[in-house]
Amino acid sequence: MCHNRVKLLKTLSFSAVSSLTALFICCLATGNVFAEEELTNLKAEASSQYSSYYSPSKAIDNNLTTTFWRGGTGQSTWWLKLDLSKTYSLTKIDIWWHNTSGSKDYNIEGSNDSISWTTLYSRLSSVGGARNPYKVTYPLSGSYRYIRLYINQPQSFGYQPVIFEVKLYGQATADTTPPTTPQVQDDGVTTTQTTQLHATWSSSDPESGISEYQYKITQDSTQGPVIVDWTSTGAQNQATKTGLSLTINKTYYFSVKANNGVNLWSNIGYSDGITAIESGDTTKPQVSITSPSNN
Repeated sequence: MCHNRVKLLKTLSFSAVSSLTALFICCLATGNVFAEEELTNLKAEASSQYSSYYSPSKAIDNNLTTTFWRGGTGQSTWWLKLDLSKTYSLTKIDIWWHNTSGSKDYNIEGSNDSISWTTLYSRLSSVGGARNPYKVTYPLSGSYRYIRLYINQPQSFGYQPVIFEVKLYGQATADTTPPTTPQVQDDGVTTTQTTQLHATWSSSDPESGISEYQYKITQDSTQGPVIVDWTSTGAQNQATKTGLSLTINKTYYFSVKANNGVNLWSNIGYSDGITAIESGDTTKPQVSITSPSNN
């Protein structure tokens, strides 16, 4: 009988070890072993603040005792938004509320553009905490760059909500897509400045961010003679090129491309052209734009 028990224990031990080994191998294959981390590169913004001493940055300063964000007066709703700097696959959120000045109705929301929001939890309440601050934890799923606590009602009428600290956990998502094609804007249809050209542009990459822009200037068309070859502006989304010698009645075009944090380049964006004219010339030039291939 004793021999059979030992044999059974050996069998169970081998089975348990095999299962754990299989689970570990599976986690290694999917990259989920110890992947969760506390996200620390955060920026905080709020709908309002009671005073500069209670700024939203106090909700992410790792101080759980003496500093906190407090919403401003004269409002019926408030929000506290966290920018994670890039997209993360989120796993958990910890919130430390004031136990008597929290919220009896709030939502947790996620977004990748800070415009369209997905409700992750709704009608939550911080009421009931015996200790101050009062910690609540919620599991999260999905990939987001922005997290917002939207407070529909304060815990007590006439009192602003108070949050001591917010912590988020997750792992960075793999970026396999390039930035969006830059939208490029020059300084109009014509210019009398024949020694310089200026343009601005915008692009986005929610996963790993924009690390560099490059621009090029051509004459006559986007594929015409190169006046200024590809030039980096770092992360700056504009450029003023001086020292030029523009030809009157010739049209000039900016080409711009963006690079992200994993070295993927966007398609090239183009301005609609700006024509050099003599001072006092009000004649509108005839501009013809072709659609080049993005090579």
